[in-house]
Amino acid sequence: WRVVGICLLSVVFVLLVRSLFAQFEARGVADSRTVDLGIVLQGGASEQCFEIANTTSESFRITSVTSSCYCHRTNLVEGLEVRAGETLPFHFAVSTLDAGLQVARLTVGTDHDRPEFRNMQFSVRALVQSVIECRPATVDFGSVQLGASAERTVSVNVSEAASQLVFEDASVSRNQISVTAKPSSGSVQVRLTFQPEAEAFDLDDHLVVRFRNNEGVEVRRIIPVRGTASPIPRESTTQMEVP
Repeated sequence: WRVVGICLLSVVFVLLVRSLFAQFEARGVADSRTVDLGIVLQGGASEQCFEIANTTSESFRITSVTSSCYCHRTNLVEGLEVRAGETLPFHFAVSTLDAGLQVARLTVGTDHDRPEFRNMQFSVRALVQSVIECRPATVDFGSVQLGASAERTVSVNVSEAASQLVFEDASVSRNQISVTAKPSSGSVQVRLTFQPEAEAFDLDDHLVVRFRNNEGVEVRRIIPVRGTASPIPRESTTQMEVP
């Protein structure tokens, strides 16, 4: 009985090891992988290298590559084959176009038979620090009558840490606002002219100021533009009664 007991324990141990190995094998490909880059300057390096390790005995192909935003970049494409025992490296970068917390998610689909290998999740997050300062941070035209006009100037400055940035353009979406920009060393003076013509409305727009670094990476700063196009007050007429 002692020998039988030892044999039973050995069988249980082998089964347990195989089970743990199978779970490890599944985790090797299917688990979500997240990389936190910490603080990154706008336009700075944000690329992360990942690997898809096929630890199974069957080959599979990449059938879909879906990013949470078109602005995030990857060199992974559909149709690539990952053979048994091989590893496929690829790059995935979070966008540093805008300041603030940025999270890039990549979903990779495959044609593997096992469900846990069909979808793989990868993500990169970064706290993007702004290198563009706008003063004022909000443009407010107040109330402007139809046919009249109002001007505001925004001073745009680039931090010394991003001195390689080159001004590209400044724009708004409303055609009642004209924008002119005068770049100089390390700064840009943007003049906005609001001239409502046809109808009264509440202005809710944004000024977008774009720069590009020497690697062709675009960065921008967006500030709100508000105001009101008010109608021309009607002149009141007084009728005199003739006795």
